[in-house]
Amino acid sequence: MGPEAVKFLGAPQEVVQSIADKTFYGPAITLAIGGLLAGLGWLSWKARKSSYKVLRVILWLFAFIFTLRGLLIFLFVPAIMAGRNGGDPILFWFHVGASLFVLTIGTALSLALYKTRKAVS
Repeated sequence: MGPEAVKFLGAPQEVVQSIADKTFYGPAITLAIGGLLAGLGWLSWKARKSSYKVLRVILWLFAFIFTLRGLLIFLFVPAIMAGRNGGDPILFWFHVGASLFVLTIGTALSLALYKTRKAVS
């Protein structure tokens, strides 16, 4: 991906510049985020038949972070509507969609952990 695509996806300016300069920082950050998401998937799969409480605590932490990040849509949208951060409407709707997507992941993970609390106890 080029620097324009990475910037559109909401990466910080340092990462965009790293991609443009062809240094290792930008790809390393991208791989770290991908690794965290892969780890979340692995932990979720592992926790379904595991009695390890630490796995469930880690999953609850992930669920909290994802839900909290998704709830930022309620701060982000009013700020845009108030005209403080005017700009590209495509970028605006991308961030709204991304927030809803992350909120869905966090909510689904929280609900699944809540419903399976007795199965693991």
